[in-house]
Amino acid sequence: VSFPPTGSSSTYRTVSVLAHLAKGTNTVRFAAVSGSTAPDIDAIRVQNIPGTDGTALVGAASNRCVDLAKNTITDATQAELWDCAGGQNQTFTHTTRDELVVYGNKCLDADGQGTTNGTKVIIWDCTGGTNQKWTVHSDGTVTNNLSGLCLDASEAATANGTKLILWTCNGQTNQKWNLN
Repeated sequence: VSFPPTGSSSTYRTVSVLAHLAKGTNTVRFAAVSGSTAPDIDAIRVQNIPGTDGTALVGAASNRCVDLAKNTITDATQAELWDCAGGQNQTFTHTTRDELVVYGNKCLDADGQGTTNGTKVIIWDCTGGTNQKWTVHSDGTVTNNLSGLCLDASEAATANGTKLILWTCNGQTNQKWNLN
């Protein structure tokens, strides 16, 4: 993080930084960059972003988490499977509005309001649309409220990078999820 200069040792500035920390213990280090001086830090405050204190969706077949590659927050990014690491890109809140929210303001979304097998599961700014509403069932399936189709690891794959799609519910373990 580059701290902007204040021009004086008696002039203070607050700098806010979005840091993706894993659940549990984290270490934050401050050091001077070559050719400059280290910042004079008086206090650090770590706080959750509202709506990001959710759970991981873990695939029953893969034991991998629903993930957004490289912590991307770009609309239309397709969800995928990846080793669980506890980051914000793998932390979802199932809201009272039946949304699965990540980063506090992005919803899992049926791309293009799709209702057919193979529809991509993406993230998008939460709009309240039915294509962004999901029902978590006691058997581990998660269905999209617009289509009734299941959240599915494409082609029953279990590897890192497997894309998530919607597919007709068939009882297979690639359509079963644990909320941890």
